Amino acid sequence: MKNSPVVLSFFLLFLTTFGFTKEKEDQRTFVAKSNAAQLSQNTTNRTLVNVGQMAMWIHSNGLSAHKSSPVGSGLFFPRGSNPSTAAIFQDGLIWGGRVQEGIEPKIRVGGAQYAVGHVAGAIISPGVAEDKTDPSVDRVWRIRRDFTTADLTLDAAEFNSIQISEIIPGQIQQIRDIYRQDWLDWPAQKGAPFYDADGDGVYNPDFKNDGSPKLAPADGVEFNPTIHADEPGYANADQVVWLVTNDL
Repeated sequence: MKNSPVVLSFFLLFLTTFGFTKEKEDQRTFVAKSNAAQLSQNTTNRTLVNVGQMAMWIHSNGLSAHKSSPVGSGLFFPRGSNPSTAAIFQDGLIWGGRVQEGIEPKIRVGGAQYAVGHVAGAIISPGVAEDKTDPSVDRVWRIRRDFTTADLTLDAAEFNSIQISEIIPGQIQQIRDIYRQDWLDWPAQKGAPFYDADGDGVYNPDFKNDGSPKLAPADGVEFNPTIHADEPGYANADQVVWLVTNDL
């Protein structure tokens, strides 16, 4: 079937909801090819969109605005507000399109709202999806450029569903470690966008001696491997959360 309009609409809606961009897309090239991701224990299948004044949970199966532990509402504005005053209990993206299965096209819809109609993982061949029990599939990726220097205290409190006063240094370091691992493992091979700084079509991130990531060169700046490397993300967003689901 011709599904480009549906995919495009879904992608634009996703960007509108989760992009949090601070400026328009520049002219650097995005490529969706990479080596297989290298996984470690510093991964998660649920995370938060929380770089601004709002915090929202999102899960690997596409469910959003709902937290699983303790179970309850999962969209907070402003950040740090009382959980009992959460703005949304549970939601998700709903999509629809026409499917040509016979002589006449049929309208099909899916997605998530109070119930979830899909699971984590990509469709790898017609009718066949990735194994959702695989840790590399049941996963959410989240990146921000300043993860090595940003104050992640509130981020750690939100992630662990506790008060800021209860946070210990190890929990803050855990958040930094997840950000770092997601930067390393950015799933370009699944379609996640990135800046191809060296132009080789493969996602090649790198870090400086201080542990901070080497960032892709700005427009008009020649690539220098000593200070530049490929960078995950989209449209200069302050934070990007990426996942893939299917409804098979």
